[in-house]
Amino acid sequence: MFTYEKPTRNTRMGGLTAYIAICMTCKKVIKPTRSRRSKSGTHGTEYYVHEHQLKFIELYQSNSGNRSIVVPEELNEIRAEVERMWIYEPSYVSDIKNYVEAYLKALYQSEVSVWLR
Repeated sequence: MFTYEKPTRNTRMGGLTAYIAICMTCKKVIKPTRSRRSKSGTHGTEYYVHEHQLKFIELYQSNSGNRSIVVPEELNEIRAEVERMWIYEPSYVSDIKNYVEAYLKALYQSEVSVWLR
């Protein structure tokens, strides 16, 4: 089992740090198994436990609204789309999670169809 700790923040002044955990073996977005928040609820830690290694997409927004992303090399195919959604057409974290889930589902289905041939 692999365990991960990722710090999160939502400053209520526009600042945000969020992670999307991805298992490339299962081809799924993985939800945190546990999370802790500060008393004010603005900062915390998300804990992930999974049987395979996870990759993380980091979404960051400063209090002034500047946004950036970190995408692992294995997901370079979707880097441009995630960047467009997060930086150029500001979207919610949930919208990006939904996009990544759809991408992984399509990737899994294409692998299965190749295997069945």
